[in-house]
Amino acid sequence: MKLKLNLKDKILKKQRWIEKIKENREVFIIIIMFMLLSFIVFLSEVLDIPHYLLGAPRTLINWREILFLIILIIFVGILAIAIILRFVREGKQAMKAITHEQYLLHALMNNISDSIYFKDNKNRFVMVNRAKAEHSGVTPKEMIGKTDFDYLPKKIARQSFADNHYVMEYDRPIIDKVEEIIHLNKTEHWVSVTKVPWYDKEGKIIGTIGISRDITDRKKAEEALRKSQQEFVSLFKSSPEALVYLDEKGNVLDINPRFTELFGYPLDEIKGRNINDGMIHSPNKIEEGKDLDKIALSKGYFNYETIRKKKDGTLFPVSISGSNILIDGKLQGAIGMYRDITERKQDEKLHQVLYNISKATNSAISLDQLYPLIHQELGIIIDTTNFYIALVDEKEDKIFFPYNIDNTKPIHLPRSVNHNSLVAEVIRTGKPIFVNREMIKGEKFMMKFKE
Repeated sequence: MKLKLNLKDKILKKQRWIEKIKENREVFIIIIMFMLLSFIVFLSEVLDIPHYLLGAPRTLINWREILFLIILIIFVGILAIAIILRFVREGKQAMKAITHEQYLLHALMNNISDSIYFKDNKNRFVMVNRAKAEHSGVTPKEMIGKTDFDYLPKKIARQSFADNHYVMEYDRPIIDKVEEIIHLNKTEHWVSVTKVPWYDKEGKIIGTIGISRDITDRKKAEEALRKSQQEFVSLFKSSPEALVYLDEKGNVLDINPRFTELFGYPLDEIKGRNINDGMIHSPNKIEEGKDLDKIALSKGYFNYETIRKKKDGTLFPVSISGSNILIDGKLQGAIGMYRDITERKQDEKLHQVLYNISKATNSAISLDQLYPLIHQELGIIIDTTNFYIALVDEKEDKIFFPYNIDNTKPIHLPRSVNHNSLVAEVIRTGKPIFVNREMIKGEKFMMKFKE
């Protein structure tokens, strides 16, 4: 295993040396030429060996000068060739790099969904990508030398010209400008446009570079969201139930008119306040309110009946429903709904009272036991401080009072059905009569009824 690794390392070292020689071939050529020059100089001394060894007369030819001249010519020629070759190779590499960059640019432009285009200082297209040409219904070559007036309505084309002029005149980009584009073939779409100055090598502005991204789907989604929000606001404001919109901490963001009507608070008075700070809770219900908010924010929905407080301090029964609000999966707050169930609770009490009286009536108890029970049950739903029960004896045509608890008139004597009293009027007509203090003070009422 070690032998294989050593062999591989040796091969890699040789390859690295070969690559270094290729990269710096001119340097190696000069080094070799220097070594060759030194060797030839040495030979020039050796060429006159007969003179040095045998004492023969020197030849007329100056070998050393001839050799130096030849070597100098060869050296300068090789050096010049090496320099030329290096410049040629660097030029090829530069051209190769430019070609590669152009290839990458074209690959990017023609495979991206965004429209990319270059315009000269006269707003003529110099280069466009495939997406831009397809949106205009032509090929990229057909757009070269033309302007927006050839593909867009005049109003939109003029605006495009104005934007390009602004970018070139003030050397400032236009970033993410949303525009509605209508082509000559009547197709419509929304785009996000970015335009930047186009500079030459000297830094002079020679035109503009533009990128347009189709955001039609995004605009449709935004429009749908806007309509949804409008519908939500409309439903929220016009709901017959009292609604409050809370953030994730229970602070009031909005309320509807019914909430103001029910509790007595306008929005500007409670906006930003925590719903559980006691404004609609009696002291013993504040913790209950906090627990209900936690349920709404965590579990998503609840329905609960309890007691809440109006601004004037009045306590009343309510049915509370709550649900959380999620946007893109993130908790944004909760909606609370309050319904006044005072009438329903009164109806429930009334039905329970009537049921209890009916049950007692059908039980094996005496009338003397039934009358106080009726008095007690009716006291649950109305004020029975002064209370009596009147019965009619049709044979004698008289009204009797078998049960009477009246602080103002402890004793009610029997009377005729035709007597001018309230109880006689109810028995004759079979209709209830509601009497308030204003009616009792009225002269007409006192003339009609004695009691």
